[in-house]
Amino acid sequence: MTDQTKPRAPLLPHHKLVAYGVAVELLLAVNAANVRDAKLRDDAFARGSVSGHS
Repeated sequence: MTDQTKPRAPLLPHHKLVAYGVAVELLLAVNAANVRDAKLRDDAFARGSVSGHS
């Protein structure tokens, strides 16, 4: 197993939340999509971030 595929133990209480896990998956998907347009990429990251407010 690599560091990216190895399951991690929750570090903080919010890491156990399903919504947190979904948000992390969304951010990974946005990153993997390699969006070239800076505005679209920034918007996607802002919408997918747990603490993003736009």
